[in-house]
Amino acid sequence: MEKSEIALLGLSFKHNTDDLRGSPMVEVARHLWSKGCRLHIYEPSLNVTLLIGANKRAGERKIPNLDALLKDDLSSALGSSGSIVSAPQCVSIDELRPSVTSSHHVLDVNGWPELRGLPSHYKGFCW
Repeated sequence: MEKSEIALLGLSFKHNTDDLRGSPMVEVARHLWSKGCRLHIYEPSLNVTLLIGANKRAGERKIPNLDALLKDDLSSALGSSGSIVSAPQCVSIDELRPSVTSSHHVLDVNGWPELRGLPSHYKGFCW
């Protein structure tokens, strides 16, 4: 059985920060990875080599291979199909539009209504 391919948009506690402490998306990433999902994370504010102290320990403890899961390029993180879990708005709709297709399934966990306008299968969750 082929494992699910999932792209996480946003990992940090909030937009424009690299703070992983207390971020629910870190726990989501840890769970998906531990279940064998093919996970790609796009978080432009995060550079693993610059993490220090408690923030570094939070990332290492929950997701030991975080640096391998992070993608620098949005398009490669999303791929041509699969699921997209959108949390903190780390990108704009205009940045997403060229890469999201009708083969994607978007799960919006943060109440970002503009995601409905993308050519994907959209579901809002927990808001």
